[in-house]
Amino acid sequence: MEFRDAGGGKWTSRVIIVHASGEQMRAETSLPLDGRPGPIRGNYWADVSAVKMPASNVLVMQLADDGKPASTRIYSVGEDRQTMTETKAIFGEDGTPILQTNHFTRLP
Repeated sequence: MEFRDAGGGKWTSRVIIVHASGEQMRAETSLPLDGRPGPIRGNYWADVSAVKMPASNVLVMQLADDGKPASTRIYSVGEDRQTMTETKAIFGEDGTPILQTNHFTRLP
């Protein structure tokens, strides 16, 4: 995962997921931080996103795929700037809300 300031009030998000089989899923987008939606390029399970940054270490991302809501992700960077927590909000097939938490550590 890579997040960076793209200038002009936009934020770039780039994700590459490598499965054990070697298959890769990719997504990249540069969007304004005011919540206006825009396209995602790649083969990840989303084709539209909107983002806001309510604090300097927090990014809120809403994802949709094929016109349907996909997930909400909240990324928060630790004070050490070496760790990040992702809170992922999705719905199960029966409509049950599901929250997942993932922790990341920056590689040297």
